Amino acid sequence: MYYSSNNIYSKIKSKNTVLILLFILSSNFIFGQNSISGIVVDKKTNEPLPFATVVINKNLGIITNTDGEFSIDHNTKIKTIDVSYIGYKNKIIESKNNKLFYKVSLNRSSSMLNEVILVEERVNPALRIIREVINNKEKNNPDKVLKSYKYNSYSKFLVTANPDSIKGTVDSVWYKKDGELVFKHIDSSNYEMKKTLDRSHLYLSEKVSRLKYNSKKGKQEEVLASRMAGFKEPIYEFMMVNLQSISFYDEYYTVFGTKYLNPIANKAVFKEYNYKILDTLKSNNYNVFMIYYNTKNNKKDEAGLEGLIYVNEHNYAIQKVISELKAVITVTATINYEYQKENDIWFPSETDLLIKKGDNGKNLSFLGGSVQFESSKNDSINKTVRQNDDFNASDYIYMSSITKNFDIETNIETKIKKSSLAIIVDDDVNTKDEIFWNKFRTDTITKRDKETYVVIDSIIEEEGIENKINLLRSLSTGFYPTKYFDIDINKFLNYNNFEGIRIGFGGKTSTNISSILNIDGYAAYGVNDYAFKGKAGINLRLNKISDTWVGIKYGYDLEASSKISFITDENTFVLNDVSSFNNDFFYSENSSMLYIKHNLTPNTRIRAEFSKSYSRPEYNYSYINNNENITKFDLSIAKLGVNWEPNSKYIQTKHGIRRMHAGYPKLTAQYTHSFKNILDSDLNFSKIDLRIEHLISTYKLGITKINLEGGFAFGDTPIHYLYGSSPNSQLSEPWLRRVNLAGINSFETMLYREFFSDKYVELHLRHTFNTINITEKIKPQLSLITRFAIGSLNNIDYHKNIKIKTLEKGYYESGLEINKIWAGLGLGTYYRYGPYSNYKWDDNLFIKVSYRFSLSILN
Repeated sequence: MYYSSNNIYSKIKSKNTVLILLFILSSNFIFGQNSISGIVVDKKTNEPLPFATVVINKNLGIITNTDGEFSIDHNTKIKTIDVSYIGYKNKIIESKNNKLFYKVSLNRSSSMLNEVILVEERVNPALRIIREVINNKEKNNPDKVLKSYKYNSYSKFLVTANPDSIKGTVDSVWYKKDGELVFKHIDSSNYEMKKTLDRSHLYLSEKVSRLKYNSKKGKQEEVLASRMAGFKEPIYEFMMVNLQSISFYDEYYTVFGTKYLNPIANKAVFKEYNYKILDTLKSNNYNVFMIYYNTKNNKKDEAGLEGLIYVNEHNYAIQKVISELKAVITVTATINYEYQKENDIWFPSETDLLIKKGDNGKNLSFLGGSVQFESSKNDSINKTVRQNDDFNASDYIYMSSITKNFDIETNIETKIKKSSLAIIVDDDVNTKDEIFWNKFRTDTITKRDKETYVVIDSIIEEEGIENKINLLRSLSTGFYPTKYFDIDINKFLNYNNFEGIRIGFGGKTSTNISSILNIDGYAAYGVNDYAFKGKAGINLRLNKISDTWVGIKYGYDLEASSKISFITDENTFVLNDVSSFNNDFFYSENSSMLYIKHNLTPNTRIRAEFSKSYSRPEYNYSYINNNENITKFDLSIAKLGVNWEPNSKYIQTKHGIRRMHAGYPKLTAQYTHSFKNILDSDLNFSKIDLRIEHLISTYKLGITKINLEGGFAFGDTPIHYLYGSSPNSQLSEPWLRRVNLAGINSFETMLYREFFSDKYVELHLRHTFNTINITEKIKPQLSLITRFAIGSLNNIDYHKNIKIKTLEKGYYESGLEINKIWAGLGLGTYYRYGPYSNYKWDDNLFIKVSYRFSLSILN
């Protein structure tokens, strides 16, 4: 995320030179008449006092941030500033004309000091209160207390700055030559920024939603209206990002798209956080404790969560929460609750997220990416000197996201269809008129807001940004869109040891021709086998919501023998799939196929297909069946596959359903049957395949991925339908040739054609630690990998002309990877051990190069 006045509004420039010159001659600082700021510190130690209470004119109260700083804008003259902090004497200051910054030093209170020393020696009262909050979570969490609820919400997202905070001068830029300053040019970016901000914000979007909750099916959001400046259609990916949790009772609390251990998660949090009472207030005749929390033993280069929890003494319910992250940017998240007397609970009424430039270099993650702001200082490379080098307008830009909930109804009949749909976006979400918007807006739409839509609409249209986003969206599914044809980028170039370099071209007709019917296909040529291949098909969509398709395909191509595959796996852009890179174990196949695929629910995919194929192994092999030696295989095969992701969440738009959150475990099952004597099929056999994928996220220790696969084949199964246990190596000489590309769930030390099974189980364990931030570009990830496989094979004598080894004793390998060392590249080493280890130790050691590539419009 990079905010720069030069970049964002480079096209909005004044063409009136006379006005610019007049502005230079008359420019000065422009501040709001009733704006002040300051800092509250301990008088003796000069240490800042976080979350001190600051009251102006005896009626408007705010609190200082974690650095003891405060800033106040008021529409009347500020007369008095009353500052209080637990353990300190109150201090009242009378404001002075033209004084805009106040340093307030507080003296410790002797009476309060004795009390604080006493409780610190015995027990911290804040810990007792937090324990009570944890013990009473079930009684206070609306999701646990209420059977159902629903409410409307209005959200407003802004990227802006206060025009009065911008010094709108035109800067002079100089450079050093022979020790002297030489004038270079005039920089008007600050002036242009101020002029732009006087007219409009830098960005604006609005959203109206209806949220429903049912204790049996969970939450579901229906987006009724959305308006994103510059875009004709909403950016659905933005709706999928959870910037901030709407509840503070879950085990993890999301701030700026990243999960943090909640300070009230369970009793284990006392090892993670410090707690301290700052003040006690009154609300509805009950005490409200202001408890400050911050992360213990936080890394110097990593931002930790800290903030303030308002706890109502009645039932120890949360009344308000402020959470802050201080890094290269400062993120402040707030949840306000309102009391519902009929249910005796506090219900979330508003969430606020404020993001502005920070004052330290700590790391802050956002969706796996890094965040940076334009520096206000010139670095050592830039030898230019600015007249106003201490000021940069972009330093004052901030992002604000405010959501207000209203029309709250509880314990009423609330129906939720398809609970795996987390978000449903109405088809007419972007066409609602002003009458609709004014009915649901909880904040007035200002002239400056309206002008933002006008300005941004023109800029985004001119730059073609919406088209670029649509391009990235399509690329992530493996296609490059053109007007009438979407090109399959996975077909361009590939490599395997049989074809050598494989050159191809393929794709499908675009939705501009038809949204319910497409023709797809590809053609390819192998440089080593001098052979053309290709397939073509026709596909018809029967239902958009369930993503139901039927189709037929026909063609000729090579298929990898003994490959484990599932027909419900989705098509994506794959740059790191090397499953066939070292392989020369293929069979050629002419095939005709009829299929249907359907989403029974958003998280349950079903695909069925029937194919008629005529295949021939491209290696010396034959199969004995009823004393007949078969070298060419005529097969009629039916497949049924099911993929179930019970914890995944999806978004429904007018274009269909998309996964927005991959939940675990993921379960995949597949049944395959070859029918003998149907359409002259040669063999009768069946296969049952299962796969379980699971992911365990460990707080601060990284992620463990578990992949468990198994299969059972029975009947007359030829070798190219047996299981090969995902090999990915060759014993090449010299040893350096064994340095090759690594797969994802491949046995990196197992050789192609080495083992075959008709019954097998394999387990892949991978633990990836959190990113190590060395430099801005070098952020490696360390992974530890262990793999195991076991299997057996009946009727080995039926397979002729090929060496057969089985896995009854169990196969073991372990490895270490350092991924993303630079630009996605990494390195790994793997060792083969156990019953099937090789005699020479160096024949068990393999080095692999890894590449991890991510393509997302959110990065």
